[in-house]
Amino acid sequence: MIMTLKEGPSTEKVVQVTKASQFKASRKRKRSFEMQDVIGYISIKFGEVTMAIGRMVNSRPDVTKLYEEVMAMKRYEEEFLGDVLDYFVQSNILAKAFMAKNQNLRKVWLKRFKQQ
Repeated sequence: MIMTLKEGPSTEKVVQVTKASQFKASRKRKRSFEMQDVIGYISIKFGEVTMAIGRMVNSRPDVTKLYEEVMAMKRYEEEFLGDVLDYFVQSNILAKAFMAKNQNLRKVWLKRFKQQ
């Protein structure tokens, strides 16, 4: 392809543009768009993770559900379990961790709490 460029009011410059240079420019644009797509995708996913973490941190455990789960623990006095519930109400993070644990891990946690 031959292009004519005007450099000034009275001079013209004839430039031959090769297919290879057109192809390189096309590849660069394509890579640029692909990179923008990847960056956009990562940005969206990062935002989703940030929102999920925010919901976890800001959410308060359901005290009624927490009460049911704590009081369902066998072999402990009601008064002790009431103290555990009060402790969990004051510490949202520990309450969430307790709720996420299975029965065996909850028993281990209660045993350690009782020893304190």
